[in-house]
Amino acid sequence: MFVFYEEYGYMIRYYAMSGVSKKDLSNFASQVKLKKCKKSEASGYVRLSEKTQKNLQGQERGKDTKIKGIFKNAGDNVKYDDAEYEIASVGIKDDISGLYGKGFSSTVDLQEILDKNGKLKSYRRETLKGGDGRHSASISVADTKTVKQKMVYITMKIKNTGKEEKIINVCRPLTYLRKTKDGSWRILEEYNRPEAFRNCQLVKCAQYFQETDGGYRFYLKTLKPGQEEIYHIGYFVDEDLLDKAYIQIDGGGDSGKDNTGYIKITK
Repeated sequence: MFVFYEEYGYMIRYYAMSGVSKKDLSNFASQVKLKKCKKSEASGYVRLSEKTQKNLQGQERGKDTKIKGIFKNAGDNVKYDDAEYEIASVGIKDDISGLYGKGFSSTVDLQEILDKNGKLKSYRRETLKGGDGRHSASISVADTKTVKQKMVYITMKIKNTGKEEKIINVCRPLTYLRKTKDGSWRILEEYNRPEAFRNCQLVKCAQYFQETDGGYRFYLKTLKPGQEEIYHIGYFVDEDLLDKAYIQIDGGGDSGKDNTGYIKITK
């Protein structure tokens, strides 16, 4: 929500969680007042012109982003921060048969994404294109395509190779990559999906973890030094992106670092 105070030349931007209604947010914002004060007492602010320019410079949608890293295939070992990861097997499913119900993230609405026969539905996906925000829209739809989601069921072997007990994020995010003629790797386009399907691919992370402990530890497991375990995780992936999907093994920061590992989920 944006609230403009034209007499002062100020704008306040509000953010709210999904559980807050527009009415409640409006009521809250209506109680906020601006008052003149001494410069030494003033709240911090950013000029809109500066904010807009910064956003445009950092705009990644539609940008061809070159990355670096270590590229592996299923069956290979990837080591990162005293942990060793290996995709032991991969299964591509049209449904969720045989999967443990409580293993799904609370963000996944199975009734919305499955048809009456229990198969994963197709949906309309939009490819987004970035503009300069002045001569063209900062974000616009370049293409719309009907695609089908698949459930990628992965058996992952993880070992703590360090000397201390370690909390490990089992469900690493997916990254979609393409290889160019010059041998470099680049991140694919940005997409917009209907809410139910967007939630299945939220932050490109696994939305199924068979051995989950639930709650805030949904993705986490604690391993003792030298301990090795096998886990079963599931990703919702668009059918036409299966061949471009890689599990990203890093510390959770930006991709593209030299020691970031990428494991291809298909042959």
